[in-house]
Amino acid sequence: MVNKKKGIPTTKTFDFLKNTEARVNVLIGGAGSGKSYAMAQFLIAKFYTDRNIEILVCRKTLPALRMTSLKLIKELLDEYRGDSKYPTYAFNKTELIFSYGNNNMKFMSIDDPSKIMSSEFNIIFIEEACELTHRDYQMLKLRLRRKTTGDQINQIFMATNPANIESWLKRKVIDLEEGVEVNHSTYKDNPYLNPEARAELENYIGGFRTVYTEGRWLESEELVFTGWKIIPYSKFRNLIDDITYGIDYGFNHKATLLRAYHLKSGNIIWEELIYKSGLTQEEFAELVKKIIPIENTEKYIYVDSAEPGLIKSLYDKGLNVHNAKKNVMDGLSYCMQHLEGITPESKNLIRELRAYSWKKDKEGVILDEPLKFMDDLIDAGRYSTYSYSYSLGKSRLAGNLLTGEWYD
Repeated sequence: MVNKKKGIPTTKTFDFLKNTEARVNVLIGGAGSGKSYAMAQFLIAKFYTDRNIEILVCRKTLPALRMTSLKLIKELLDEYRGDSKYPTYAFNKTELIFSYGNNNMKFMSIDDPSKIMSSEFNIIFIEEACELTHRDYQMLKLRLRRKTTGDQINQIFMATNPANIESWLKRKVIDLEEGVEVNHSTYKDNPYLNPEARAELENYIGGFRTVYTEGRWLESEELVFTGWKIIPYSKFRNLIDDITYGIDYGFNHKATLLRAYHLKSGNIIWEELIYKSGLTQEEFAELVKKIIPIENTEKYIYVDSAEPGLIKSLYDKGLNVHNAKKNVMDGLSYCMQHLEGITPESKNLIRELRAYSWKKDKEGVILDEPLKFMDDLIDAGRYSTYSYSYSLGKSRLAGNLLTGEWYD
């Protein structure tokens, strides 16, 4: 419930949203900056104070939208309930529409832009805008033409962590379109961020510091992986040639399981399955066993051979464990060439890829060596992808770690 004496706490980003009159607005910020929270508060305020307004909240895929903006906005609506400024609303769970009087706030994925062809809106908010294409953005902008009431203006808002400076959002919108307003924020602009999260952000290094701590764009040459896309399973399920798995284990750092879809084209799509710390090897092996479908238990699982205890636990559970090829540069080189996309639910993997960068020397010269920092899922992806390719290239599959056998 809202503390009526103190009111609802807001940030400078909320003040920007409340005062901007630009048609196109971009919220660029690091992690913990509160930009998504401020946007949710702003949309709720418009939902209750404007008349006859249609709001669209969207993201590339519906599962990701449900986990982020939809979840946050519903939580805030429920938290504010009871304050006279925020009366009871209706919620259509099937259509994902909040309603209050003649006002509607609709939630929709943009995996198929044609879904909105017959719709018109007064306000559009795009969460994680860099997941979309420039064409997606243009299609959405065309729908920003609903009749306004009073002094209301139609506006589109986009929020994202910066990553590749060659992103369409930077090069084609921020740099080229006239009248675009940009609000930059970092964790320092969010006085409500808990101390633990603040300390973690302050300890980031390399690309993670640039993107998530400082909220700045990375130059393309700084990033290890570029050109990959967010691709839902439904878009590639008929193109799969084989499946492998990769594991990178740690107790204090993250234990990860990743599924690699090997497409008929030769390209790869990665899917995050486990990203969790504090698991013993036996607990992790049990979780892996539960997650991998029965029909996939014969698929190859590539693991670091330095984890014999984990290998035995996985082997004892009937899983097809194999030795991972660990050459970092060879593995990265192959993955960089063949990684086509990431499934949208792989939020931690996406976060790693957006900031995984090359080392620099003291003069800032980029080196041919990745910075080893927060790359647990990327390591698992490299194991699952390069090990399989290497084995096929040698006309054999990787040997079973316990028997020492090699298979033709």
